[in-house]
Amino acid sequence: MGIFFILMIFAGGFLLYLFLSIVSKKPASKNPVKVKKDSSANISVPKPGNATQETISLPIQKILFDAGMDHIQQQAEEKLLELVQFLLESPSLKIQIIGISDSTGNQSQNRILAKSRASKVYQYIKGKGIDSSRLDTDILPSSPGITAKERENLRAVRFTII
Repeated sequence: MGIFFILMIFAGGFLLYLFLSIVSKKPASKNPVKVKKDSSANISVPKPGNATQETISLPIQKILFDAGMDHIQQQAEEKLLELVQFLLESPSLKIQIIGISDSTGNQSQNRILAKSRASKVYQYIKGKGIDSSRLDTDILPSSPGITAKERENLRAVRFTII
């Protein structure tokens, strides 16, 4: 077992950093956690005292916002309550709250709006009793939506299990 680091600086100012780790071939556990790669809202975990896997899915994957707004609408609030209840029933689960905006308007304003949306949802969930250590926020850069429906789907906050 060993760890190697290589750092190379070239004349043009380029920096190459290489990390190599050699580990033992022994399995760490009989029941390793396996994360499904096809959906960020699902995760497979071992059932206590059992070798079988159980898939955990978030009850919602996203909530939508009106254009240019960060106000949580009543319909979205109902969905968030489902998520809060799910998190209360799964005390070891952590989620990431990802703010998104469409590409209409100024890119800087879109970043601020996406961050504000994520922050409002974070505060809402935290205010319902979920510890902040179980919540993380991030934003995605705005993406151009070709149709009105695609732009609508970009005005959102998405949730993933971390």
